[in-house]
Amino acid sequence: MVVILSTFSTDNLQIEILFKGRACTKIREAVMGLTKQLAQTAEETFGDFEEAVEKDATKTAVTDGTVHPLTSYVINYVKFLFE
Repeated sequence: MVVILSTFSTDNLQIEILFKGRACTKIREAVMGLTKQLAQTAEETFGDFEEAVEKDATKTAVTDGTVHPLTSYVINYVKFLFE
């Protein structure tokens, strides 16, 4: 999470360099706003995921060699994030 947010702050410096000058003011502001929204959405998404995993009530051990339900949930969630 920290890496994501620090990457976005570094990107803001690059955005300011790329879109410098008065002619690019509106574009720069729009790109920085979208970057900020993306960072907030990523933070909320991972926060929701963390909360869902913490609230999981599955305490049973899997003895038959199948995948634990929580592991399956995590794998499916990560696959969904990359689609």
